[in-house]
Amino acid sequence: MGIDDIKETLAAEMDKVNVSDSYKTTMDIEDGLLELWENPEHEKGDNLRWVNVELALKPELYLLTGIPSSGKSTWLDNIIINSAQMHDYKWAVFSPESHPLEMHMKQLIEMHTCTNFYGAYNYQRTTKEDIRNSLRTLSDKIFMLTPSEQDMSIESILELIEYLVVEKGVNAFVLDPYNEFSHTRPNGISETEYVSRFLGRIRAFINEHNVMAWIVAHPTKLRKEDITLQNGSKVFDYPVPTAYDVAGSANFFNKPDNIVAVHRDKNIERNPDNLVSINIQKVRRKTTGKLGSYWLKFNFNDGTFTSWSGE
Repeated sequence: MGIDDIKETLAAEMDKVNVSDSYKTTMDIEDGLLELWENPEHEKGDNLRWVNVELALKPELYLLTGIPSSGKSTWLDNIIINSAQMHDYKWAVFSPESHPLEMHMKQLIEMHTCTNFYGAYNYQRTTKEDIRNSLRTLSDKIFMLTPSEQDMSIESILELIEYLVVEKGVNAFVLDPYNEFSHTRPNGISETEYVSRFLGRIRAFINEHNVMAWIVAHPTKLRKEDITLQNGSKVFDYPVPTAYDVAGSANFFNKPDNIVAVHRDKNIERNPDNLVSINIQKVRRKTTGKLGSYWLKFNFNDGTFTSWSGE
């Protein structure tokens, strides 16, 4: 056998190895399936603080949307604080719209301590000790991402998050909002294809590292229409947006595992209790949640939400 024949044989063997790594038979997943059967709690995920909101936290892809000033980022900040306290979650947070970092951290500390930073609205003021204690407690729970303008691609951000996953034990991350990445779309690639690649890259990262991802995406400009309020009355106002209203592509509905829209009626006369609806519009797995609208009461004093029974 000549050298060319040997090279050809080795190449063929390498091809076999690569192919065999690219599929599994039903028996290959037997151990993992039996482990899941023996430990059903593994699929249930971690519960939210609000018992009336049927949604669990898992290593899945969540899309969060809502019209401006509806409270979507504030609600997600509550999830960050609550999950860190209740389940020891560790978060990588990319939220350039919340800069400077001190302002974002101020809001997180208010939620963490249930105080108001300046003592406004005759509410208990955050003390310096509150600030120091919160910073110490959250120092290994929240990592704020501050990439340069040159490192704003999704690949660069995920590389940074991967470092935090490996070195700091991060198991959840936030990209708020997606729109910050839209300008990184290469020439010659349609927006639809870019969104597909963007979300596909994140899904692959979730599967590889077993982490949870939340993406906040702004909807396009909505038009007011006749809508029915919870009390049955009709008004002319903005409807609850869906993933199909997000600028870019229907992939914003197709790709995520779960979709949530946060919505608040800003009319004080109609909504004196500052009620916010958490609209779960998609769940890929029934153990993660249940479709529907769930009501929370927003506390302007400290930025927290509490369950609301409808009474």
